[in-house]
Amino acid sequence: MTARPVFLHGAGGGTFTWASQEQRFGGGYVLALPGHPAGTPLRTVGGNAEWVAHALREVPGPRIIIGHSMGGAIAMHLALIAPELVDGLVLISTAARFSVPEAAVGAARSDVAHAADRLLHRGWPGIDTATHAEEVALIVDNGAETLARDYEAVIAFDLTDRLGELSVPTLVIVGTDDRITPPGDAAVLHLGIPDSALVQIPDSGHFPMREHPDTVSLLIAGFMAQVEVASDG
Repeated sequence: MTARPVFLHGAGGGTFTWASQEQRFGGGYVLALPGHPAGTPLRTVGGNAEWVAHALREVPGPRIIIGHSMGGAIAMHLALIAPELVDGLVLISTAARFSVPEAAVGAARSDVAHAADRLLHRGWPGIDTATHAEEVALIVDNGAETLARDYEAVIAFDLTDRLGELSVPTLVIVGTDDRITPPGDAAVLHLGIPDSALVQIPDSGHFPMREHPDTVSLLIAGFMAQVEVASDG
C-alpha cells in the first residue's frame, strides 16, 4: 500500500515550512495547526496532538507522520495517544525535551518580529537576506500569541521517560549545526526509540527541510518505501 505523508510544522511555522516537500509529495497532507495563522493557537503539545488525531481520522493509511521541531513533539505524542493513526515517524530537528527559556514566551508577545528574527538567526546559518525577511513576515503573520503559545507548549513538553513506548519505525533527522535542537537531542531520541535510525545532515541548522530540501525529501521517500514494503509484507 502507498504510504501517505502527513507534515507537521514547528513553532511559529505553517504550511510554508514544507513548501519543497509539498511539491515533491503530491499525495501528502500538509497541516496548519490552529493559529498558524487561522484559528486560535493551542497551549500544549497534547492539545495539538488531539487536534491532529481528529484531522486524520478520515485519512487512509498507512500514514507517515513527519514533524519538525514542535511538530516532531506533536507527532510523538500522537503516536502514544492514537497509535492506530501512525505507521511511521520522521522526526526532524526535534527533541524529547526542549531547551527553550521561559523568557522566550514574553519576548514573543512583546515583539514577535524581533523574536522571529532571533529564531532564524540562531536556527538557519547562512540564510540570505531576502529569505530571512520572507520567513520573518510569515511568522509575524501568525501573530505574537501564536508564537508565545508554541513556546509555552514546548517548554512544558517532556517525553524523556516514554520514548521506549514508541513502537513504530522512526527516522530521526538532525542538522550537524543545529543550535536549537542539537545532535545530542537527536541521539537521545535514537537511543530511546526502539526501532529508529538517525541521520545527520552536514552544514545544516534547525531547518534542514528548507536548507537542504532535496536531501530531506530523499530521506523521507526512502523511509516511506521501507514502511510500504513492511506493510505489504
